[in-house]
Amino acid sequence: ILDRDLLALLLPPRPGEDISSIGDDQSTAQRNLVVTWLHIRATDDGAALAPVAVATDDALVRAEGICSGLFLQFTEQLAARAAPDGYNIWIGQTANLVIGPALRKKPPYDALADFVMMTPIQKASSVVVVAPSSPLKTIPDLVAYAKKSSQGSTYASAGIGTGGHINGVLLNKVAGIDMTHVAYKGASPAMVDLQAGRVTVMFTSIGSSAGMIRQGKIRALATSGLKRARALPDVPTIAEQGYPDFQVNTWTSIMVPSKTPEHVSVRLNKELMQILKLRELEERLSMEGGEVSPMTLQEAAAFFRSEVAVWKQ
Repeated sequence: ILDRDLLALLLPPRPGEDISSIGDDQSTAQRNLVVTWLHIRATDDGAALAPVAVATDDALVRAEGICSGLFLQFTEQLAARAAPDGYNIWIGQTANLVIGPALRKKPPYDALADFVMMTPIQKASSVVVVAPSSPLKTIPDLVAYAKKSSQGSTYASAGIGTGGHINGVLLNKVAGIDMTHVAYKGASPAMVDLQAGRVTVMFTSIGSSAGMIRQGKIRALATSGLKRARALPDVPTIAEQGYPDFQVNTWTSIMVPSKTPEHVSVRLNKELMQILKLRELEERLSMEGGEVSPMTLQEAAAFFRSEVAVWKQ
């Protein structure tokens, strides 16, 4: 849930003397940031395969924008094979680092073996939305409708293995209902069908939907975290509406190839920790539904391992 302007802010300055032995020419070296969605929104799928150049204070970062869906897997493999020189950085997320591999019998990469997490950038909850014409106003309304609907109820997501998909699976489980999952190739076409009433409900990111909620173009029923989202303070959580054990938070993180030298990782982590403490960054992420969550390398490694273990279950 970052926009292009914020992308430059997140990137630390180009490494200097600490990694001067890495790379052929520090003055002309380019840092490559592999991004799996061009607009830097976890569920914004309106992007084409087009690169974007982002300028920082003293370096040029080439952000390769890859739209989601099938391209996610391809991008992850490219990132895993990238040179571990401190110039190849990847923005990863829950869906393609832990949920996707957990759903595949033979994932094309090993997230723990192929990547090192520098730090999470942010954690965020999702929001459950319906069309403005829908009679549903609360999660109990949705549950009751799903239980009595003769034609069945459906929930849309941006794709298989995304946070929206998992939210629906868990709500089905805890509420004892059987909504049918409709997986789209991104959030945009899913939102179109939701607004047209072709699907019952949708689980999506707060950042991509808060504006439409405020404009009355869609209605929010609940958010997926244990506490209310700052961006939507009047929207109760699913936990508040009778399901206290329900909690789904997704995250975005800065990753590097696993063989990146330790001193490079230490330098990047140190600079990222400082950047993530900036008030401007914290406020913008918060209003987009996220929560800044900087971690040390040790904390990030432990967090990454725990997330992989949780989603494998």
